[in-house]
Amino acid sequence: MPRILLVLFFAATTASAQMQSAAPADFQPLAAKTFKIVAKQFDYEITPSPFVVNRGDSVTIELTAADNGDGGGHGFFLETYSQNLNVVKKGQKLTIQFVAHTSGTFIFFCTEFCGSRHTSMTGELVVSEPVAPPVISSVAPLRGSTKGHTHAVIRGTGFQQNATVRFGTASALDVDFDAATQLVAETPPHAAGLVNVVVTNPDGQSATRTNGFEFVEPEPQVLSIAPSAGTTAGGTTITIQGVDFQSGATAKIGSRSVLNVVFVDAQTLTALTPLGPADVATSRSEDVTVTNPDTRGGTKNNGFT
Repeated sequence: MPRILLVLFFAATTASAQMQSAAPADFQPLAAKTFKIVAKQFDYEITPSPFVVNRGDSVTIELTAADNGDGGGHGFFLETYSQNLNVVKKGQKLTIQFVAHTSGTFIFFCTEFCGSRHTSMTGELVVSEPVAPPVISSVAPLRGSTKGHTHAVIRGTGFQQNATVRFGTASALDVDFDAATQLVAETPPHAAGLVNVVVTNPDGQSATRTNGFEFVEPEPQVLSIAPSAGTTAGGTTITIQGVDFQSGATAKIGSRSVLNVVFVDAQTLTALTPLGPADVATSRSEDVTVTNPDTRGGTKNNGFT
C-alpha cells in the first residue's frame, strides 16, 4: 500500500508541477541561496534550516545520501521546481538548481522505497513573497578608532531583527536592533582607512554604504601630570599619564616644548619641564599637550602650574 500511495502522489504532483515548472523568460533572480540536503532513513537533514526562500531567489541544492536505505539509495522530488527523480546513493552528490519564480508551499519527498517508514521522508519548501531590501541612509559617527568599540548608529529602512553588520572586512562585535529604521553596531578592530558599511538581513538581502565609515588611529588622551606644579626655572621631572601614546610623541606645557621626552609605554611618558614664563608673579596654570608622530594630539587643560 505505501508504494501505491507514493505512485499516486508522485503522478498527481507531477501533473500539477508540469503546468508551472519554468520561470517566465524575463524573470530576474533576486538572491542566491544554497542548501545542503542529506537524505537518510527516514529523514532529510537540511542546512541551513528552515527551508525557506524568497520568490525570485536563485536556489542551489547540494543533495547527498548518508546511507543507501534498503539498497536503492534515496530520491528527491520537489513539487514545481525539481520534477526529476534525483536519486543519490551513499558517496554520491547531486546538484539541483532553479529559480523560485512562484510563491507558496511546495512538497518534497523521496522517490525510492527505502524501508518501512519510507512515506515519512517528506517535507516542505516555503517560497515567500520578497520584502523590500534594506537601505542605509546614514552612519554616525563617521569615524572611529582602529581599536574598535565605537558605537555606530546606522539609520535607514527595511532593517530586520538579527540583521548583521560588516565594516570593511570585519563583522561588527555586536548589533542592537532598535527598529526597522535604526541599528546600533559596535565596530570591530580594523586597519585605518575608509570602509564600506554593509547591513545584511536574515533573508539574505543587503545594503551597502560605500565609504560609510573611517577607521582612524586613536587620539592620545592626557589624564594626569605628576607632579602637577614646578618652578619657572624648569628642569622638574614629570610623569605624564594617559592613553594611546606612541613612541616618538612630543609634549608641550602651554606653548613651550618639554625636554627629554621618554616613551615608557602607551600610557606613560616622562620629561623635564622647560623654562616657565618670565612674567609670572606668583603662579599660573597652563595646558599640557601630547602629540603623537601621526600628528594626533590630546590635551589636559590647566594640567601644570
